Amino acid sequence: MRFSRLPLPFLLILGVFTADDTCDVDLGNGVTFKLPGGVHTATREKDQPPSKRIESVSFNLCAELPKQDDVPESDRCSSGTAACYTISAKKGESTTITQVIPVGKDWDKSVKTALADQQGLSIVMEGSEYAGTKQSFAVTFKCAKEDTKPQLDNYDEKAGRLSLIWSLPQACTSKIGEPVDDSPSKPASSSGLSLGYFFLLFFLVGLAYFGIGAYYNYTTYAKTGWDAVPHKIFLQEIPYLISSLAQHLCSVIRPRTRSGYVNI
Repeated sequence: MRFSRLPLPFLLILGVFTADDTCDVDLGNGVTFKLPGGVHTATREKDQPPSKRIESVSFNLCAELPKQDDVPESDRCSSGTAACYTISAKKGESTTITQVIPVGKDWDKSVKTALADQQGLSIVMEGSEYAGTKQSFAVTFKCAKEDTKPQLDNYDEKAGRLSLIWSLPQACTSKIGEPVDDSPSKPASSSGLSLGYFFLLFFLVGLAYFGIGAYYNYTTYAKTGWDAVPHKIFLQEIPYLISSLAQHLCSVIRPRTRSGYVNI
């Protein structure tokens, strides 16, 4: 089968859609995904000298692919196909389609499940039979902050399954039916940091106060050593004040052994 051009450019034109063109997927229990509608195409190439292998899949998540009247019937998937996978060989300016595989056909009967972490969606669509093997099309939508292009992952010829991965914001959910909050995460608790900064500031202010006071006493009264420290007498009394406070608290907390009697 030979022809002068691939159906890819035609499908890309058909695949242009507006921002409002979406494909709603309702999984129940309030879980809803709004995926991009229209026709999408993913392609990859691999050198296989003397030719180049070109794999391409065109798919529509909500409906069947439009009919391509300008493409020979042998080079396109049958009517009612929602995902068409083609393999071509390109040598020089000549391109030959070697395989046309209808991997996805019935969108309404596709299996749609949310990923375990609620950050994505998996869709498996059954296709038609090809070379004696029932085909299927598996798309894994992954949560991402920015739109990316769909990427072909793998085609298992024995199982007849084509896998595709697509990362996009529409696949993100933080809670059931709610979009992901992309705002910067807040610290778990700021009270501990605030208290730490308070004590650090208190320590620095106290250190500066005693440093300036010691310098003042040294330059004004020629005091040195411990004598230059401001409020020296008060600082010397601090251990005794703490000791007195501790004794008072112990006397209040300590239980009385002989309640109701007074020594004479």
